[in-house]
Amino acid sequence: MTDLGGCTIAEEQSAFDCGDLAKSESKTYSFQSIATTVGTFHYELALRELVHPFNYVNDHSDGADVLTWDETVSAT
Repeated sequence: MTDLGGCTIAEEQSAFDCGDLAKSESKTYSFQSIATTVGTFHYELALRELVHPFNYVNDHSDGADVLTWDETVSAT
């Protein structure tokens, strides 16, 4: 990662710790990175509590708001 957007890495949770978000508060985060490993990677972005059992913050009856995507990095 070249820019953590003001967050820290929570390695044990495989997550970014971006601090508390108060009720009705909104924030915008921007992350940047440069791939250095060849392979296919799956990403999942969601707001979760940073305490076990890591519940989703924005959970709904039809599931949590989660953004997912895959990226393939090839050798240049």
